[in-house]
Amino acid sequence: MPQTRPSSRRTRDVAPSRHPALHHAVALGLAVVLVVVGVVGLVVAAGMPWTGLDRSRAVVGVTVNPAQGVLHLLLGVVGVAVWRRPGGVRGYGLLLAVVLGVALVYGLLAAGRGWDLLNLDQAGNLLHLVLAVGGAAVAAWPRPREAFVPEPVAGGPAGVEDGPDDAPGAATSPSAAGAPSEHGPGAPSEEPAVVSPDDPVLLPDELVTASPDDDAP
Repeated sequence: MPQTRPSSRRTRDVAPSRHPALHHAVALGLAVVLVVVGVVGLVVAAGMPWTGLDRSRAVVGVTVNPAQGVLHLLLGVVGVAVWRRPGGVRGYGLLLAVVLGVALVYGLLAAGRGWDLLNLDQAGNLLHLVLAVGGAAVAAWPRPREAFVPEPVAGGPAGVEDGPDDAPGAATSPSAAGAPSEHGPGAPSEEPAVVSPDDPVLLPDELVTASPDDDAP
């Protein structure tokens, strides 16, 4: 029964580089911006009600209140914690895209109205738009390609790939495989038959044989 040889190729993950990938750096940048805006926003909004409205409390044109400052700070701290993790950074980008996308839509609808709980304005909406797009880019960043490496093949050196004759189920002649002769070791090989002129010759239409009288002396 022919044996199936294992595949001569396998995959492995590409070794991580010492330098962070671009989307990791982008995630860290977004997290730092959120931490700074959150901390400064809490300082500027000190003494305000949790969801108070006050257009004079602003950070670089972005109106803030304690609720918005805490939201920014929490998102920034999460980013600083996970930006180096391959899976975590993508999840963080998705988190930014969803949370800040919702904040953007909410701000477009509630800005300047009495039910605006985050003291939002157009500058704040623009900030949330930029951060949400950046988070979506981090989440959708292409994954690194897998590298193909040769795998040792049974009966051959490592890195040798299967040829067409090595396919499973391919027939191998005994002589090619080094199998012993059926006559056993040391048995004489068969000699080709020698045809004598006196032997009968079989023709297509008739059988011609030598006459017995021809053999007589």
